[in-house]
Amino acid sequence: MIKIRILVENKTYKTQYIGEHGLSVYIETEDKKILYDTGMSDAFVQNARQMGVDLADVDFAVISHGHHDHAGGVPDFLKANAKSPVYIHKDAFNEPYPMEDGKLSETHCGIRWTGMLDKIRERLILTDGVTNIGEDIVVSGTIPKIDGFEPTAQFYTKNEKNEYVIDDMRHEQFLAIRNKKAGGVFVFSGCSHTGVVPCIKYAQSLFPGEAIVALISGMHLYGADNTTIRQTLDEILKLEVKMHVPLHCTGIEAMCELKKRISDRCVILNTGGLYQWG
Repeated sequence: MIKIRILVENKTYKTQYIGEHGLSVYIETEDKKILYDTGMSDAFVQNARQMGVDLADVDFAVISHGHHDHAGGVPDFLKANAKSPVYIHKDAFNEPYPMEDGKLSETHCGIRWTGMLDKIRERLILTDGVTNIGEDIVVSGTIPKIDGFEPTAQFYTKNEKNEYVIDDMRHEQFLAIRNKKAGGVFVFSGCSHTGVVPCIKYAQSLFPGEAIVALISGMHLYGADNTTIRQTLDEILKLEVKMHVPLHCTGIEAMCELKKRISDRCVILNTGGLYQWG
């Protein structure tokens, strides 16, 4: 059994929940309760309370990458949960700057609680390569890039000379959970900044011969043109993922196109949404 609740996502149609630009997913298996990302504020905490989810019971949290809209609520999680570790990439604490209208933003979009690091360091598990959490749960660490699948958005960070250089997004990672009762592997990706196709292919390489039951992910196609969206979806659908749950930065155009192509195999969830396999 795998059950997911969307604690925070860009959209909601239920007035008791708070939507925000970000992502937070609560995951239940037969024996684990997991938090994947925390959005940018304490909205996920408030929404969890409305949904009857007790964050104090979470066994561990995983942060997909070092952007504020995915990691901003970590201090709030640590207040709500006094015991469980947070898996985050060791390189997630650089300050990335996005391009906006052809200009580099003056405000970074990275983690803004770095001043607390010394106080909370004992709660953090810094990842790099593949990190196994038990037999059936994997945090990917850095996702290898694949030539021909370029990011749809570029970010910059400063090097030791205080010069802006391209952020290669080595700090982005996915969570993969094998669940035999549900028939295979579930992959959770925050934004897929280095490409959703490399994400799926890397997951397949970590679980060779096993089915990818579902990809629950942001695909970062909201700023892409129609040609890029179509080409990306063409490649995704060749990879035989059984079900897609597109979230957050996927964008309305890509969500609609994916839904049109695969119908019931594409599940659209908003803040407050619930879905269960097995």
